[in-house]
Amino acid sequence: MAGVGIYRLLRKVTMPPGAAFAAAFLLMAAYGFMCGMPVSCIRALLMAALLMGAELLGRSYDGVSALALAGLIILWRQPLGLTSFGILMSFGAVFSLIGFLPVLIKNKPGHLSEKLLPGLSITLITMPVLAWYLYEIPLYSTVLNFFLLPLMGILFPMAALGGIIGLFCIPAAKFLTGIVYFILQLYTYVCHFFERLPFSVIVTGRPSPELMVLLIVVFPLAFIAVSRHYKKKVLLLGIGFLAAGYGLLALPKIPKQPRIIFMDVGQGDCALLSMSDGTNWLIDGGSSSQKDVHTYVIEKVLKFYGIGRLDGVFLSHMDGDHTNGVKGLMASGDEIGTLYFPACCPSKEKQEAMCRLASEKNIRTNVFKAGEAISGNVPGKNGRWYIKCIHPSPDFVTEDDNEASMMLLLNIEGVTVLFTGDGEAMAEAAAIGALPDIDLLKAGHHGSKSSSGSDFLAQIKPEAAVVSCGKNNRYGHPHEETMQRFENIDCGTFVTAQNGAVLVTAAHGRFDIQTYLTEENKKQFQ
Repeated sequence: MAGVGIYRLLRKVTMPPGAAFAAAFLLMAAYGFMCGMPVSCIRALLMAALLMGAELLGRSYDGVSALALAGLIILWRQPLGLTSFGILMSFGAVFSLIGFLPVLIKNKPGHLSEKLLPGLSITLITMPVLAWYLYEIPLYSTVLNFFLLPLMGILFPMAALGGIIGLFCIPAAKFLTGIVYFILQLYTYVCHFFERLPFSVIVTGRPSPELMVLLIVVFPLAFIAVSRHYKKKVLLLGIGFLAAGYGLLALPKIPKQPRIIFMDVGQGDCALLSMSDGTNWLIDGGSSSQKDVHTYVIEKVLKFYGIGRLDGVFLSHMDGDHTNGVKGLMASGDEIGTLYFPACCPSKEKQEAMCRLASEKNIRTNVFKAGEAISGNVPGKNGRWYIKCIHPSPDFVTEDDNEASMMLLLNIEGVTVLFTGDGEAMAEAAAIGALPDIDLLKAGHHGSKSSSGSDFLAQIKPEAAVVSCGKNNRYGHPHEETMQRFENIDCGTFVTAQNGAVLVTAAHGRFDIQTYLTEENKKQFQ
């Protein structure tokens, strides 16, 4: 709109129409190139060109038609744009203002409604897109837009005018850009204020396709249809539909079957346990190859599944490739119930640092000793699950962090899963007497040759094993000897470096494994 405003201003100062069109278009294009020409800029440039062209030729302009034409041109260049978050957000927001909003306000719903409906319309149309791609939605966006949208009509023209006047009069340009700076600072303050409010962001997880159709198609059409009969209550109707949308998206995402996700964190370890009683647990969380693993992997997985709180996090030992992601989660303010440490921890300083950070974030800490267990129910099935610490015991002594790794036995309705941290021969020997037959093994120490020994495997007899390691890592994980030992006992292996994340669902004494990158590795085990 700023470019169109410049075009109209140039027309008023008697510049020829064609020259005004060219000048305004080139100015907008230059701005777009300065910004890297994102999709939103291309869309705005095409729509502005159509609007100015219509005025130049004396023809009428239809915003929805212009938006559709811009969309077709962009999709011609980028056919996969229909799946692009940026394209859907840009076109959704504009359509809500030029296609959806006019239908609502043509019935003259009242002054207050006309002020609030633009923000409400944007939120109603873009909310499902945010939930689908970001797995979370801002709760106060409608109120926030009420404060921010009216100033947009001042911000862009003032900035453009300041840039032009700056070519001739610096003091006047400083005055205009000072107003722009004040507005931007106000934006920042207001956004930070709402961000600090309780429930400012709701973790939704990725909605089902059926819910997306309901929110994107059915809700807007129903809103329009009902508003025609209740013209003076359109604002209340909009708030009602919006609240219903928020409520449906915010419903707890509890899995029907217990689920284990071995995340692809590169050279590191992280497993998420989601039980069908609604509890969620993390075993380790770190990487030595993936920077900011908590932001780019762990948080994204948690949000994808609609998990806003972890009941507990088990740290097998204090190496960074098992803990730095957990430390990032705590520093970011993610909600964690309890942090569990092993009974033997040679790296006392690292453990104490984690305890201090947990205390600052009001997270409980506990030493999880061999023999202790945490349990829960499987709703509707009269089944139970438990997580039992197998190793180390309080009297276990070693200076090797790996050998002191916490080993955890997970039992879900008879399906047994063993998590070994970085435990090697010494830890395996200490734990072997307390172990039953194992269905699924999380291989120790990323598949190093000194872990998952032949005697250990012969005793626990795993049907399948997951190896968490980074692609082309400098340690040579998983080692050929270790993989051969798995093959010798006919144990199926899944390596995150090759298969990506590994999803395990368990119930009634059987478990299924599905990998993220290779569908042919979808297998069932009895």
